[in-house]
Amino acid sequence: MITRIRSFFTVLAVFLCFALLCLPALAAEAEDIAPENTVEYPAESWPAGPELAAGSACLLETSSGLDLYSLNGHKRMYPASTTKLLTCVVAMDYVTDLKDTVKFSEKAVLSVPQDGSTIGIDPGQYLSVEETLLGILVGSANECSNAIAEYCCGSIEAFVEAMNKKAKELGCTDSHFANTNGYHDEAHYTSAHDLALIGRAFFENDYLRGIGNTRNYHFVAKPGQPDDFWLKNKHQLINGELPFQGVIGGKTGYTSLAGQTLVTGAERDGMRLVAVVMKEVSPAQFTETEQLLKYGFENFSLIPPEETEAPFLLETPEFLRSGFDLLGASAGSFEVDRQARILLPRTLNASDLTPSLTLIGTEDSFARITYSHEGLVLGEASLKYIPSDIPVKKENAVFLDIRRIIVPLIVVMAVVILLGALGEFTKSYAFTRRRDIWKSRLDSRKRHKRYDFNNFPD
Repeated sequence: MITRIRSFFTVLAVFLCFALLCLPALAAEAEDIAPENTVEYPAESWPAGPELAAGSACLLETSSGLDLYSLNGHKRMYPASTTKLLTCVVAMDYVTDLKDTVKFSEKAVLSVPQDGSTIGIDPGQYLSVEETLLGILVGSANECSNAIAEYCCGSIEAFVEAMNKKAKELGCTDSHFANTNGYHDEAHYTSAHDLALIGRAFFENDYLRGIGNTRNYHFVAKPGQPDDFWLKNKHQLINGELPFQGVIGGKTGYTSLAGQTLVTGAERDGMRLVAVVMKEVSPAQFTETEQLLKYGFENFSLIPPEETEAPFLLETPEFLRSGFDLLGASAGSFEVDRQARILLPRTLNASDLTPSLTLIGTEDSFARITYSHEGLVLGEASLKYIPSDIPVKKENAVFLDIRRIIVPLIVVMAVVILLGALGEFTKSYAFTRRRDIWKSRLDSRKRHKRYDFNNFPD
């Protein structure tokens, strides 16, 4: 009995020692991966965002690059199959012919774990580049991600290096990728903000945007792939289960450790948003994405520079004016870039923005106008020089107002000349007065001398 009690306490002591040794490491990992439930807004006057249950989320406006909403946006998280967005972005840097053949090696197929997502391609079979990309984006096929990597770079490892390089080029600072498909790896992580940047690059590619918004796809039996089957996109905002106006594509993802992850692009009235939801429970990843997108479209808009041009011109150097050209069309003009857009929260007016002018002197731009609020840059527009032989609408142009230069110059010159003349007159008058006084005194002395001489006795 005593021996059993000793054994019990021995086991308990060993367990406690193990726990004490392991808990710091587990806590460190949890601190790195598990997010805090806080929402970070970029400005005090920012519209209040929705309350989400996701572990991490981000809503990015693509033209400004601003996070309209951020819930632990820079916390490291596991991306699962949303990784495949970056895989496709990198692949398009190498693809020159969408009809080219992608062969499936044993490594590409057999390295996928048994519980990994596939479309059933066997080693030795082949697809076109286009169908391989459709397999990645519609069917979330891991073997297709590996095969396109080998097609582009010769090996999966070389392609992963290209993925990390591309991520840095896109501005990602919280990411490292260890594979092409997002299967769990402790060295494979990103953040909601970084994933939004990757999504922005994905949606900028017209071809990827198209296949990323495909509801379903029919694979027809061919010599390289003998099966006939359909793939259905699992993204509910794409396949019609949860319709949302303006959706332009996206990608789902799931592992037991990553939870449900989702990236979605949508566009309305010229404004494109990328919504990212990470570490969520199904089906909340879709409903919370819908909330994010509604928040963005209902609380923000993009306005042209003309709506803020008037208040800006009042604060610009006085020699720049809108719609005025003293020398006529022959003088040329500076025009505000008509394609530029400024992000405006619903809580602000255009007059609340603070514009500033920076001279840049590039080949096609004279200066850059930056629009900000409380130090947060909401948009930029360039001032471009328009030569005299190119017609320009004067109400949209900024001309060099020669009056503002010549008139003050003339006034200054007139004042200088007047002061000079006055000085000369003063000097001349003073000299004349001194000469008259000197002559009067001299004449007086002469008269006194004559008087004295005439009264001198004989």
